[in-house]
Amino acid sequence: MWRRCTSARASATAAALAAVDAEYNSSNATPKILTEPDRMIHPLLYIEKYATGARGARLTQRSTQQAEAARGNTAKYAAGEGMRYEWISFTTDYGLADAFVGTCHGVIARVAPEARVMDVTHGIPAGAIRQGAHTLAQAVPYLPGAVHCAVVDPGVGTARRGIVVVAAQGLLVGPDNGLLLPAATALGGAETAFELASSAYRLPEVSATFHGRDIFAPAAAHLATGIEPARFGPEVPLDRLERIDEPVARLDGGTLRTEPLTVDGFGNVQLAATGAQLAELGVRAGEPVAVTVHGSRHSAVRGGTFADAPVGDLVLLSDSAGHAALAVNGGSAAAQLGLDSAWASQECTVTVSPTETAPGVSTA
Repeated sequence: MWRRCTSARASATAAALAAVDAEYNSSNATPKILTEPDRMIHPLLYIEKYATGARGARLTQRSTQQAEAARGNTAKYAAGEGMRYEWISFTTDYGLADAFVGTCHGVIARVAPEARVMDVTHGIPAGAIRQGAHTLAQAVPYLPGAVHCAVVDPGVGTARRGIVVVAAQGLLVGPDNGLLLPAATALGGAETAFELASSAYRLPEVSATFHGRDIFAPAAAHLATGIEPARFGPEVPLDRLERIDEPVARLDGGTLRTEPLTVDGFGNVQLAATGAQLAELGVRAGEPVAVTVHGSRHSAVRGGTFADAPVGDLVLLSDSAGHAALAVNGGSAAAQLGLDSAWASQECTVTVSPTETAPGVSTA
C-alpha cells in the first residue's frame, strides 16, 4: 500500500510539472529549455514560479489536486490525511562508539519497516545545540522529502517538550530547545508544531535519559507511516517554541565581527558571517588579514580555496554553505585558533580586519 501511495504521488507530481512546462512554453515566443536547477526545486514552488498571470491562474485552478500531492502541506493534516514518507533523516550527538544510533535504527525499523533511514551525522559535539541546529539546517535542502529526526538534548528528562514541527517541505522531530527551527526555515518555514504527548506513539516505558530511543525515534517512524502530526498532542504556538540566539555577524567599519557556527572534522571553522559580508570587507584574494580569537591575534590570507595559503597557514574563504570560514592548508584551524571541542559552550567573537602583515605565526 505504501509503495502504491508513493507511486501515485510521483505520478501526480510529474503530471503537474508537465502541465507547467506546456503552459509556460505555450505562452512564450521562445520555449524555455528547463535546466536541472529549475526541476530540482520543490514542485509547487516550481509551479508558482512559472504559472503566472491569467493562464497560470487557470493552470493552478485545474491542477489543485496535483499540486497538493506534490506539496503535502498542513491542509491535508487538518483534514486527517496523513502523508507517508519514504525517508527518515537522523542527526545526533550520540557518536558511534556506543549502541545508541543502532538502537534507534532498530526502533524505527520495528515501527516503519519500509522507511529508509539516512544518517546525516552523529558527530555533533555533545550538547552543542547551536552547532547541531546549523548543521541540520545546512543539510536538509539537499535531502529528499523526509521526516527529519534530530537529537542534541542536554535537557533530556527535564520539563523541556518533545515536538514535531510541520514545515512547508517536511517534518522535524526532536526536543524543543532550538535545534529544529533553523532547519524548518531551510525547508520553507515552520507552519505548525505539536507536542509529542501521546503515549500511543512512544515506547511503553520511557527512560529519563534516552528520549531518542523512547520518544523521538518512534515518533519519527509513526509520522513516516502516515500518522498526522496533530494526533501526537496539543498544538504549540510557534512563538512559544525555544530558539537559539542569533549569532553575531556584523561589519564595524573595516572590521568583521562574528562567531563560529560549526567546526567540521577537518578543523575548518565556519563563521556566522556570510560570504557576502566577507566580500563587503573589501579584502581581495591574496591579501593578508588579521584574525583575533579569545584575545589572540593570528595572521591569515584571503583566499578562494585551501591551497591559497601556504601549507600550515590560515586562509579566510567562503565555504560551500555560503558562510565565511577559517581553514588551515593541510591542518586544523580549530586547533590553531584554540577552538577545541568545548568551543560551543564558550563565548567567542572572531574579528577579521585587513592588515599589512604577511601571514605567519600568531601573536598574543
